[in-house]
Amino acid sequence: MAELSGWAFPVAVDEATGRIKMTTDNDCVRQNIRLIVQTDRGERKMRPNFGAGLNRFLFQNVDLVLVNRMSEAIAQSIRLWEEHLRGVNVGVMQSQQDYAAVNVNIEYITDLFPGRTERITQEIELNQTAL
Repeated sequence: MAELSGWAFPVAVDEATGRIKMTTDNDCVRQNIRLIVQTDRGERKMRPNFGAGLNRFLFQNVDLVLVNRMSEAIAQSIRLWEEHLRGVNVGVMQSQQDYAAVNVNIEYITDLFPGRTERITQEIELNQTAL
């Protein structure tokens, strides 16, 4: 039986049941982390500090200072907003294929599966107006 559950994102109806699609356990944590990374601060009116706030890094030159600032912003936001983590490590590197993009690698351990490290990898374009 699932210990965690939440609405799947994007929100959709489960055709088999006619109810809102749900996500459980590690998929729920993974989805929450992605939402934290993709949400800009101020975007959610009832939680104005929610999100990593990566839009502030748009159109900046990708260098060591920027990737360190992004890593810290992502890690702090995940630690603050995802309560089911025992540990999180965030790495940001410039993309080899696109000089205006970064690869974000997030490794985390949840309290659901304490002996297992999970990973999320995502490329983020820094020359777009929205993540």
